Amino acid sequence: MTRTIYLILVTALWAFIAWDIYVLIRNRRRTGHALPQNRTEWMGLGNDLLTLAMAFGLLYLLNARFSKPLDAVLSQQQKPFPTLTYLGLPDRTAGTVADLKGKAVILNIWATWCGPCRLEMPGLDDVQKEYGPKGLQVLALSDEDPAVVESFIKEHPHAFRTGVITSGNPMIKSLDTRPVSILIGKNGEIRDVVAGAREHRFFSKWAEQALGE
Repeated sequence: MTRTIYLILVTALWAFIAWDIYVLIRNRRRTGHALPQNRTEWMGLGNDLLTLAMAFGLLYLLNARFSKPLDAVLSQQQKPFPTLTYLGLPDRTAGTVADLKGKAVILNIWATWCGPCRLEMPGLDDVQKEYGPKGLQVLALSDEDPAVVESFIKEHPHAFRTGVITSGNPMIKSLDTRPVSILIGKNGEIRDVVAGAREHRFFSKWAEQALGE
């Protein structure tokens, strides 16, 4: 789920909740009674309340699955990025994010099945080519099967480094959306995080920000 889809769903749910509350109040005013007066009215009120409960439940689930994991990363700003190991592809060499300390890193969590991930790859590729010589490393990691990712990158070659996560940390595992990009400073500390596809201009600003520290 991208941030755009998340915001659309949340907005739609709040609009639905507002409408249902309006209808609930309107129906009470029409009857002239604060409480239902017969079985039919009680059943109607029960259905309205159940619908509201389900809408609020969906909001809670969306927040738990999307917002809270991102907030957890943001809460770690100015702190060292936790240990994360990966298998680099196609060379199949082991590495860790900590190995890149001294470089500015754009860590991109993606998946081959993710359309928005594919859309932002050209922008990441251009940023790597432009800022790589200045000390930037774009590292795109997936949690899929290595063979699946390797097949994909053979068909879509790029300049940035790609791999699959071999042992992660709770913070990364909690990110149940793709793509997610995390900016890591040259000192290994978290600087920023975004969900959803971004363009070359956005990543360029990130690169200049991190390299200028």
